[in-house]
Amino acid sequence: MTKKTSTASTSGPILEVNDLKVYFDTEEGEVKALENVSYQIQRGQVLGMVGETGSGKSVSAYTVMGLLPKPPGKILKGSVKFKGEEILGLPDKRMRKIRGNDLAMIFQEPMTSLNPVFTIGDQMQDVLQAHNDWDKPKATEQAIDALKAVRMKDPEMVLKKFPHELSGGMRQRVMIAMALSCDPELLVADEPTTALDVTIQAQILGLLKEMQKNFHLSVLLITHNLGVVAQNCDAICVMYAGNIVEYGTSEQIFHRPVHPYTRGLIKAIPPVEGESTHLNIIPGVVPNLIHPPEGCRFHPRCERAKKGKCDSQVPSMADVENDPGHRVNCFFPYLPEDGGVA
Repeated sequence: MTKKTSTASTSGPILEVNDLKVYFDTEEGEVKALENVSYQIQRGQVLGMVGETGSGKSVSAYTVMGLLPKPPGKILKGSVKFKGEEILGLPDKRMRKIRGNDLAMIFQEPMTSLNPVFTIGDQMQDVLQAHNDWDKPKATEQAIDALKAVRMKDPEMVLKKFPHELSGGMRQRVMIAMALSCDPELLVADEPTTALDVTIQAQILGLLKEMQKNFHLSVLLITHNLGVVAQNCDAICVMYAGNIVEYGTSEQIFHRPVHPYTRGLIKAIPPVEGESTHLNIIPGVVPNLIHPPEGCRFHPRCERAKKGKCDSQVPSMADVENDPGHRVNCFFPYLPEDGGVA
């Protein structure tokens, strides 16, 4: 694949999300999907965003990509800066130039992301020609190179196929090839292995890791699978009910978790070896974000919640004492010296 020459400054984070607040209007009421969400991705870093279904992971990704449906979605406040440029509210023409060219996304389900009535070749050529001043033969050549880069067998034949003629793993490889074909600097991967079996999941994740290193990509990897983030991410932010509740390196999150929700997630992972007499769970259910709990949104399920504080006041992100770079959104977190949850 042809590498672009970037003239942008390489200093500072490639993505800065600050105080993002996103709601959705529905017939039942206003869904408070994201509340004061802030995070950064450094250049060449893989940031994992993990949490239960409905925690706000995909809403965050779609907002960054400028793909949030408006209406019903609405951005009430916040900032999203890509390479230092504010991209919230950019004109469509400017955002289209950034999206796909410098900022790319792999969607959760490739079958619904690929157009069923056009061949893979038509769709890849359209992407390449939309972002480059290339004729069709040049775009075809680059599409073949992109498919080869993701180790697709017989790429010339794949270009002639329709999406339904490919397996799930092959379709996901096509999506990765399309995302990387214009040499982006930041890749957003939204649950890229959800619909695949375990063997193909491992292949796709290995491929993403290889591409990230080869092209020095920055990656936002969204998943509900803690094993995926443990093996593939430099840093992790844990989301719950529209809030980031804990942020840190993989070592900090897995070996020194301090938020009760993070510890609950890790304790709920079944042991790889030996037998478990019972499955650990987090009591209660994820709150309805039309009517979220007052105070801390996790307090109805929290073993450390205190009346008069957690049920009435909203905590904010704060540094974890004696653990640089580790941050938590909790009034009564555990201490790093409490260790893991084994």
